[in-house]
Amino acid sequence: TAERDPILLSYFGLAVGNDTTKRRKIAETFLRPQTWGFFCEKITSDNCTHPPYYDGEGRLIAVGPPSDKSEAVRYFLPDSFHGHFNATDENNCDKYPQTCTGHLANVQCDWSTFAAGQAHHLGIPVKSSGPMVAGGYSFTDMIGIYRAANFTRSDVLIYWWTPEVNLQEYQGTDAEFQRVLLPSPSEECIESRIPQDKRCSGIDAIGGMGVCDAEAHTIQKLIVSNLYEITHPGSEASRSPAYDTTKAMKFSDL
Repeated sequence: TAERDPILLSYFGLAVGNDTTKRRKIAETFLRPQTWGFFCEKITSDNCTHPPYYDGEGRLIAVGPPSDKSEAVRYFLPDSFHGHFNATDENNCDKYPQTCTGHLANVQCDWSTFAAGQAHHLGIPVKSSGPMVAGGYSFTDMIGIYRAANFTRSDVLIYWWTPEVNLQEYQGTDAEFQRVLLPSPSEECIESRIPQDKRCSGIDAIGGMGVCDAEAHTIQKLIVSNLYEITHPGSEASRSPAYDTTKAMKFSDL
């Protein structure tokens, strides 16, 4: 996606305003991931009863139907179901030219994610369509969606964080995660973040100042247990200021 259309790596390129042509581009680029069960029931004509199934490029998508309910809700299962992305009514800009959206794979709302509000206030027409509250996905589903996108060579916009082991798995490959540029974090922005209860209610129309990127978190201050004894022998005049100085240090994320 990034190599083909690098303008999508910035909120400047993703924001559409009133431009319906740009909105259509986002909606047609970022299709919605579908589960194994959906693929068999809605995409194939025979409910996966005559496997195997390949996409138009000859990639194996499904070896057959899911064996149980737990497999039916999977977005990716190695050697069995390799994922499928399609346009739903939410992507339909002919039917909904002013409200159609591309897909943003977002985590569950009780995590520290502000992606939905950021997209809303920056004018980026994307929406998460997962099975959880506020359209979120579980961590397992998020991993499955990215692997499905990698296998099927589908475009995907996904919330992620760093450091995280899955980022390292793809580093140096053509599936390496590419970060989308957002406004720089500031204290005012961080304090304007949408609270969890609002995120889980799907209310994104507040917190308009909280659209910035995530702030970098500092390493915690650690002091060895015997630092006081080492630096406080003898008189006050000869005492090292190391302990008092270190104890007084305060670190901010901004």
